[in-house]
Amino acid sequence: MKIILVISLGTLLYITTTIQVQKKSIASLISKNFHVLTVKVKNRDLQLSPNDKLDNTNSLILNFQAREGTTSSNAGRRTAGDKYGDSKCLSVDKRLTAIVPGIDNQSFPSLTAQKHPTFWFYIPYYSDSTSPLVAEFSLLTKNTENNNIRIFEKTYELEGTPGIIGISLPEATPLEINRNYRWVFSIICNPQDRSEDMYVSGLVQRVNQNQIPPLTATPSQRAVIYAEDGLWNETLTTIICEVLPRERQQARLLIKQLFESEYVRLEIFTEEIIISESCTLTTLLD
Repeated sequence: MKIILVISLGTLLYITTTIQVQKKSIASLISKNFHVLTVKVKNRDLQLSPNDKLDNTNSLILNFQAREGTTSSNAGRRTAGDKYGDSKCLSVDKRLTAIVPGIDNQSFPSLTAQKHPTFWFYIPYYSDSTSPLVAEFSLLTKNTENNNIRIFEKTYELEGTPGIIGISLPEATPLEINRNYRWVFSIICNPQDRSEDMYVSGLVQRVNQNQIPPLTATPSQRAVIYAEDGLWNETLTTIICEVLPRERQQARLLIKQLFESEYVRLEIFTEEIIISESCTLTTLLD
């Protein structure tokens, strides 16, 4: 299982201007089956330099086009509730949020052509090595008798949040074409009382691609094509994992356009997107 941690946009300046990252500036995201390095936020690095201003000239235009039928039903809870558990989930300005299409608190089904897509979540709570947050991701589907069956579940410890993390399904859990899956992502605020969990939920379905990017397409061009085709997971993951490390201004513009799309409306998270060294193209190779 691949886990990716994304943190504040300002940190990109720190990554791109620092040749060597000191050991003390690295946070680790650890669970039984994986180990990933992530770069922490430094407040003094949050200010953008004049060279970081967005340039809309000759830029690609990205507008996420939800496929027919994906915006007519409530697939789940896009943002967590306003009740809080113990000190691990103290009240914060932003709530736990699934980075998926939707409107307000309601999530829409997300579509992907991948067998092992990456799911993205904003974690608002502070967590470090002395008091790590424990998170849980579950994936369910229905059997032939229409009963829910849990096909994947993983708990793990988080460090270095607030920030956005990406969770990729392992090779042992491929999605089947045209089958609905329900996912639930929870922060375990109180291990003794799971009713205090903060959680978000939604649906994902693997579909066929209607538009195939040409082999000569750049990552930015592919992201635009995925967005036009209504493939949410591919669109966001391509921007984060492929465009952002190479063209940060272009990536910021694409993210802004994606989050401002009619069926997304997640503008408040635009400045949260920045990829750490742990993001690899393996999340896209199915």
